[in-house]
Amino acid sequence: LVLEGLTMYLDEPAIRRLLRDLAGATAAGSRLAVEFHPPRKAGSSRNRRQRALQRLARAGSGETLRCRLPRPEALELVRASGWDVTEAAGGAELARALLGPSTGLPVDAVSSHGSFVAATHA
Repeated sequence: LVLEGLTMYLDEPAIRRLLRDLAGATAAGSRLAVEFHPPRKAGSSRNRRQRALQRLARAGSGETLRCRLPRPEALELVRASGWDVTEAAGGAELARALLGPSTGLPVDAVSSHGSFVAATHA
């Protein structure tokens, strides 16, 4: 199961219900990948400017970000919802690991403060 670009639009109780429902509907050994948006003040001034530009771009869309969690809280939410966390990383860590310097892409501009969490259902 992949929940990417979703949790930021839900409030925390809704995320807990969704993760619990998914745990209840899946077989033991099922895998989950879920992304959590970082808190507004997290990261460098560059990261905060990037997020401010993203907010500006969304301003007319009616999109509201409801959930922004630091990694320890995101991990606890996943665990408390019936999943065993197997791995957690920030976007910058994933960009460096998956893309590497040979691509020429600006992986150092990616924020490390968002959380990408992998988990399994026991």
